[in-house]
Amino acid sequence: MTEIAEAGVKGDGKITVIRDGKASTFAGGLDDPKGIMFFHDALYVTEVTKIVRIDMQGKTSVAYGPEKFPKPPQLLSFQQLK
Repeated sequence: MTEIAEAGVKGDGKITVIRDGKASTFAGGLDDPKGIMFFHDALYVTEVTKIVRIDMQGKTSVAYGPEKFPKPPQLLSFQQLK
């Protein structure tokens, strides 16, 4: 699941997984993560102005930065990308 600690605060968001009834952080250091999608071998998470790829070890990288969009995004969600 995606978690936004405090809206607008960079780096305090995270992806949490639940294993054996216990929650743990899978990937942290995110900026207001919203939408989440599994594609091929990774999770993709929409953040405020970018899409982040998270590998199966929890390592994050920017898949699509703001420069990849026709206009700089204000707030991304996967629904907008259809």
